[in-house]
Amino acid sequence: MTNIEWLSQFLNIQVQTSQFDDLSDAGGYSGSMRRLVVNRGLPDEKSFVLKKTKPGTEGFSATLGLAREGYFYARLAKDFPEGFLPKVHKVYANMLTGEKTMLMEDLRGAIQTGYFFGPYSPHNWGKDLAALTAPAPGVTFKTILEEVCQLAGKMHARFWMKKDLLDSTWLRGVDWIVGKGKEGWLEGQMKAKESWCQRNKEGAGGVRWSKEMAELLEASFNKISWEDFQVRLQGDPWTFVHGDYHPANMMWKTTLKEDSEHNLVLLDWEGIGVGCGAQDLGQYFISHLSPKDRREVEEEAVKSYYDSLIKSGVDGASYSFDKCRWDVVHGGVERWVWLIGIMTNMGIPDQPMQYFHDQLEAFVLDHHITPTNVGMPRL
Repeated sequence: MTNIEWLSQFLNIQVQTSQFDDLSDAGGYSGSMRRLVVNRGLPDEKSFVLKKTKPGTEGFSATLGLAREGYFYARLAKDFPEGFLPKVHKVYANMLTGEKTMLMEDLRGAIQTGYFFGPYSPHNWGKDLAALTAPAPGVTFKTILEEVCQLAGKMHARFWMKKDLLDSTWLRGVDWIVGKGKEGWLEGQMKAKESWCQRNKEGAGGVRWSKEMAELLEASFNKISWEDFQVRLQGDPWTFVHGDYHPANMMWKTTLKEDSEHNLVLLDWEGIGVGCGAQDLGQYFISHLSPKDRREVEEEAVKSYYDSLIKSGVDGASYSFDKCRWDVVHGGVERWVWLIGIMTNMGIPDQPMQYFHDQLEAFVLDHHITPTNVGMPRL
């Protein structure tokens, strides 16, 4: 069967021609994305996005379980509101080999939300942000942030302490919640710690690591303990978490269907799992927001997230605002400690690494996180 015949059969339309357009600036470290455009012999065209594991990164993908994104679309996506995530028409995923292939809705015309956060983040360096955001006049990073907090609250409330979520054993962290998976957890922690230790051995290169940050990361990595981790899990509520919640993994639709309540679409579900919901928000704050902008909006953003949680069904008596605030701060810091540990051995250039160091340092100083009160890294 030819590609044209296969596409015609699969899409249930008569395809005359097809072509791929490169989307090389999307897909992340281990994913490749291309736009598939098919023509039915009519003036109109139909397009999709094809996301696949990059050749040569299958081992990396298998180690981190990144093929779970395909499992998510096949098994859990139905539990999310319409428009919350892109439609996926075809999925193949293999957790053992790390391979995945997904034929997805093309969000052409939507805008990656990171572009609204200005040139501060390395994700936006060298981009014509005014042109990229022009189709959404009046939308600012504050507009985006309000919807981000509202949707995070709804998503986390939807799965709050929902025990049948633990049946999805392919989700990151499910085993840990029930006291299993120690070996894999330690392997993930040691990978980040060893990368950090190797950086100390070889030197910082062109990154200026402050004494305070070096001591903080060292203290956090030295606190890695499966037993202490289990104690924390038993005392904290858990839910479904995105795991890579930042503006570049979200799109802003410039036009809405009549039945849609929001413009935001969430992408990149490779890091999903079960854990601390507020941690997603903490990771978001540190990723793109300049310290100045973050300080201006952080408190109201946390309140917006918490209000959405409670409005969506979480019991405020058992999960207070103060606890939520603590989880945002410590979850964000400790997640980024693990991420920076991993990133030190990924060949990331000095300038972006300096940016992430400075982002985490500013957040740590603002919230008085020290080597004494920092927790262990969070996978």
